[in-house]
Amino acid sequence: EPPQHVHLIFLVGDPEAAAGAFEHSIKLAPNHSQPRYYMGMLLLDVDRDEEAFKYLSDAARYDASLYPAIQRLARRNFKDAKAIESAVRPVSTDAKRSVARYLIKYRYMTDSIRSFLLSDELTIGQKNEFVKYLLHKNQYQLARDVWFSRQGQDASAADKPIYDGGFERIAESDASGLGWQIDQAISSTAVARDKDNVHSGDSSLNVRFAGNVELRRPVISQIAFIEPARRYRLTFFVRSTEIITAGPPAIVISDLNNNEILARSAPIPDTDGKWIQMNIDFTAKDAPVVLISLQRPTCNASPCPIFGDLSLDNFFLANN
Repeated sequence: EPPQHVHLIFLVGDPEAAAGAFEHSIKLAPNHSQPRYYMGMLLLDVDRDEEAFKYLSDAARYDASLYPAIQRLARRNFKDAKAIESAVRPVSTDAKRSVARYLIKYRYMTDSIRSFLLSDELTIGQKNEFVKYLLHKNQYQLARDVWFSRQGQDASAADKPIYDGGFERIAESDASGLGWQIDQAISSTAVARDKDNVHSGDSSLNVRFAGNVELRRPVISQIAFIEPARRYRLTFFVRSTEIITAGPPAIVISDLNNNEILARSAPIPDTDGKWIQMNIDFTAKDAPVVLISLQRPTCNASPCPIFGDLSLDNFFLANN
């Protein structure tokens, strides 16, 4: 803590004396944040912004809880993303993470922070958190770039609208929110990769229904990347033995921003154990993404349980 008289000098309006007192406090307590913080605030008040943020960023290095306040000050004084980053001067990984979240929040970005998000400096778990936050802020392309930068990710699929359309890699929901998502909270469904009944490749996805499944609730889903306002066709293959229900499942394509249904397949029929191809044509809205999901759109009975097995394979999305 700086000596109490430092605050008094600052309050009576003698900036030169206050600056001297703060400098003396910094020498006495070189590992403390507060003298640097007060010095920075003083310099801001006398319009010496560049010097001020040197002290403020140094203060945050000793006390990371100061980063949010200093980022707000930087944004108030500088409207340019690069200037904000330069003012805060993040050095540690935690400091860069803080600055990255702040820039994302206000739809800023710099080349160096983007490189940081794509680098191995972040763990997979930390990248997943950024992917989820970027999706929340509708910054879809950067979210996908960060997702594909994770170690072990299949970079060859980066240019495909749907990831793992053949269910060759799926094990469980991807923690980032991208890739296939499985609603594990639905107790009356069981979803698993199936290597015995496939249309092509090594595996398909099996969905077993055994009771009440809420209407319009996605059982499985994936955010697919498209070009806005373009016409598309989704092709996929289904196989079922006997599905008993008054509300059969379907594949639904929705606008991710407002949940508007853009198109949906015909109800998936009983295929007598054979694979059949199904198609959905739709026109994308203004967003660069759509949500593809397996759900039960409607039912003409109440209650409306569903029983039976359904297999899915080879989801493919292309311009129509």
